[in-house]
Amino acid sequence: MNNQTHAYIGVDISKRTLDICINPINKFYKISNAEDAIEEFVEELKQFDVKRIACEATGGYEKPLAKVLKKNGYTLWIVDPRRIKGHIVATGCKSKSDKIDASKIAEFSSKNNPTYDSTNKTENQELLHALNNRRMDLTGMLASEKTRLKDPSNVLSRSSIQNVMQILENELKAIEIQIKNLVKKDEELAAKSELLESIPGIGAISAALLLSSVPELGTITNKQIAALLGLAPLRTQVVTMWVRER
Repeated sequence: MNNQTHAYIGVDISKRTLDICINPINKFYKISNAEDAIEEFVEELKQFDVKRIACEATGGYEKPLAKVLKKNGYTLWIVDPRRIKGHIVATGCKSKSDKIDASKIAEFSSKNNPTYDSTNKTENQELLHALNNRRMDLTGMLASEKTRLKDPSNVLSRSSIQNVMQILENELKAIEIQIKNLVKKDEELAAKSELLESIPGIGAISAALLLSSVPELGTITNKQIAALLGLAPLRTQVVTMWVRER
């Protein structure tokens, strides 16, 4: 085992590669984001006294890493990207590269502790998350078309813009129906959605967005949710109170 004290490891993840930094010795690796390559890297880890391994949530690209680490007795701390970004801003770092990101994630993991166990999304939560992402894509495209429609220079394109807007609105309605149906057929999601919708200002779609984006709702405190989302505790207190206590 390496004579260093605890090793804190940061991993910057992309679809094809993993950039890895071992803090405090600033040793770097770049490997393929594939299970066989990760297995080889785990053999390297055995020379270090690994205290913590952290990465940003990427929407799925971290799964091979988490799987191999778990099989070898390591736990991967999957951190909300906003927390990492906040740490980078706080340190005054303005440069950006995969190597720097890995270094900052390692640094973050050396100065912070997971205050609760990561909540793994169920299959339906993953599906709900994908549907919500698609809904946001459509909403953004529709907003862009509405802006174009108001531009006087697009007077000759109005018919085309309106046709595209109609298509986007129809797709948006279809996605929202899928979201509502998915929530209804999942007992746990349906129960939590009902509680969230009882809060003034939260409808079925907003509740679904919360449930897919923050699976920790109902299992951790409002302060922990606030830290996760980068919000003031009071803004999340009412939501966590209702979901946890009802």
